[in-house]
This record gives sequence, structure tokens and C-alpha cells, in this order.
Amino acid sequence: MRAFELGHTTGDDGMPVSIKVRVTSGCFHREHSPQAYVLIDEQLYSMPPDAAFSFEEHESGPELLVLLALATSGLGLAKSVVDLIIAIIQARQRGSREATRPPIPSN
Repeated sequence: MRAFELGHTTGDDGMPVSIKVRVTSGCFHREHSPQAYVLIDEQLYSMPPDAAFSFEEHESGPELLVLLALATSGLGLAKSVVDLIIAIIQARQRGSREATRPPIPSN
């Protein structure tokens, strides 16, 4: 979070925020949830190009580091961040349902 803060000026009308989406079981890293990350990546690519945010992958779930501005100009980013959080949650649910199960070993 500190590195993110140093790389983004907050001014008087904004503040850095960390939003962590944790899973209750299993792993939620890209290599373990490829179907889910296809959906998340689609949402990430739709974010405004000048958005002051960072997407961090963790095995326990993704984290968003966001510079939230309190001015009207920050409302678009806030909506994009909420949309991204919803996409992450939906991707986890959908990815879990569609995940390919490893074959059962034969004895």
C-alpha cells in the first residue's frame, strides 16, 4: 500500500484505499483459477486508462489499491471499482462451477 501511495498523489480530495476480496476456501490465484481470471481480465481491460488503481493477485484473493477522490471526477472510478469487485465475486462463483476437476486416479 505504501508503494502505491508514493506513486499516486492524493491531494486534498482523495485517499488511498485497499479493498481485499478473500475466498473462504481454496486458492484464488490466476494459475489455479484460469476461468475466473478470464472474466476478471475483461473487466480490468474496461477500466478507464487513467484510473488510479492497482490490481494485486494473492492466493487468498485479489486486492485492489485505489485512489478514491471525493470530487465528482472520482465517481466514475468509484463505479468502475464497484463493477470490478462484482466481476471478481461473479468470476469466483462461475469459475468454481466451471472448473475442470482433476481426474480420479486409477488403482
